[in-house]
Amino acid sequence: MNGIQFIEKGGRREYAVLPYPLYERLLDLLEQFYDHDDGFRIPDNLLRRELAGESPVKLWREYRGLTLEQLAAAGMETVELERIERDVSAASDELLTRVAGSMAVPPRVLMA
Repeated sequence: MNGIQFIEKGGRREYAVLPYPLYERLLDLLEQFYDHDDGFRIPDNLLRRELAGESPVKLWREYRGLTLEQLAAAGMETVELERIERDVSAASDELLTRVAGSMAVPPRVLMA
């Protein structure tokens, strides 16, 4: 799970030691949440999976029950969507904004 180490006490997880890049990402997500609290909430299971390294674009697409083809019908190429599901940093902010609009999520939740 992205190099997270757990320290147990009495057979229960007491602490989690995070790799620094993951810690920074978590801080960034928290900052975005508090700076832009527009009432939009990210389900816990999606946040956990994203922090574990899964693509936010793929997570939200699946959460919304969309196939790649259905999402592409909003004016994008399936190949392009597959590429950004593998590497969201390869997508422009403009493209991520269009994808976010198609899935009814704020663009900030898709941007790395």
